[in-house]
Amino acid sequence: MGIIIRQVTKRSIITYTGVAIGAISTLFIYPLDKETYGLAQFILSMAALLVPFAGLGVNTLVVRYFPLFRNPESRHHGFLGFLLVYALAALCLFWGAVALFKKPFLQLLDTLHFDVDLFQDNFLFIGLILCFLVFSNILEAHSSNFNRVAIRPFFRIASKVALPVVFLLFWVIMCKPVFLSAGVSGNSVCGPDRHGVVRGGGLGSYLRLEPAFLTPSLFRQMGNFALFGILSSLAGTLPFRIDSIMVASMIDVGSNGIYSISNFIVNVIEIPYLAIVAIAAPIIAGAFQRRAQGEIRDLYRKGSLNLLIAGMLAFLLVWISVDDLPGLPPL
Repeated sequence: MGIIIRQVTKRSIITYTGVAIGAISTLFIYPLDKETYGLAQFILSMAALLVPFAGLGVNTLVVRYFPLFRNPESRHHGFLGFLLVYALAALCLFWGAVALFKKPFLQLLDTLHFDVDLFQDNFLFIGLILCFLVFSNILEAHSSNFNRVAIRPFFRIASKVALPVVFLLFWVIMCKPVFLSAGVSGNSVCGPDRHGVVRGGGLGSYLRLEPAFLTPSLFRQMGNFALFGILSSLAGTLPFRIDSIMVASMIDVGSNGIYSISNFIVNVIEIPYLAIVAIAAPIIAGAFQRRAQGEIRDLYRKGSLNLLIAGMLAFLLVWISVDDLPGLPPL
C-alpha cells in the first residue's frame, strides 16, 4: 500500500495544482463566452463517449493483460506495439462504419429532436480529438503499469495554462477553429512513461511484437475481453458525458457552458478516486494473476477508507463555498 500512497499523493498534488489553475479559468475566464465554452465541452464529451467504440475496448487490455507480457529483458514481448496496431485497426473499422451509417445516424438524431447541425458542423473536431484520445488513453494506462501515474496530470497542467490563454485570444479575434484546434492538442497531451517505453533498447524494440508469444488462444481471449470492455467503458463514460451532449444539442451551447462550469466544481470531489484507481488497477491485476486474494482484500479496504476521508473533505469544502463561487447563475 506504501507505493500506492506515495503515487496517489504525488498525483493528487499535481492534479490539485491543475484544478486550481482550471478553477480560475472556469470561474473567471470561460464565463466571458459561455457559448464557446459550452461548444468545446460538447465536442470533448462527444469524442470521449465514442472512444470505447472507436478503440474496440483496447484501453481495457492495457492493465489487464500486461502481467502476462511483462518481461523487461524481452521488452515486454512488444505489448505496446500490439496495443498501438490494435488501436489503429480499430479506428479504421470505426471510420468505415461511420462512412456507412452517418446518414441514418443523423436522421435518428433529427427524429429525437437533437440539433443535427451541431453534430455536422463539428464533425472534424470531434474526429480529431477522438483519434488523439484513443492513443493517449493507451499511453496513460501503460505508464500506470510501471506505477507512474503522475505523468499525465503534469502535462495537463501545461494545457490548463495554455487553454485559457487561447480562449482569451479567441474572445478577442473570434476564430473558432483556433480555440477548438487548441482543444485537440491541449486535452489529448500524453507521453509514454520513460521507465516503461524508452529505457534500454529504444522505442522501436518495445513496439516489435513477438508473434510466437501472442498465440491464437491468447488473442481470442484478449479479443473477447476487449469486446466486453466496450460495454464496461461505455457504462463508465455514458453517465458522465451524455448530460453535456444533451444540454448542448437539445437546449443550446450557452446553457451547456453554464452547466459545465457547475459540473467542474462537483468533479473536484472525484480527483482522489481517479488517482487511487489509476495506481491500484495494475497492482490488483498482478495480484489476480498471482491469486493473492489477501493482498487484493487489503488494497480494497485501505483504498475505500482513504477515499472516504478525502472525498468527505472535498465535499465539505465545496458545500461551504458554493454560494460564493462566481461564474454561476444565482440560486
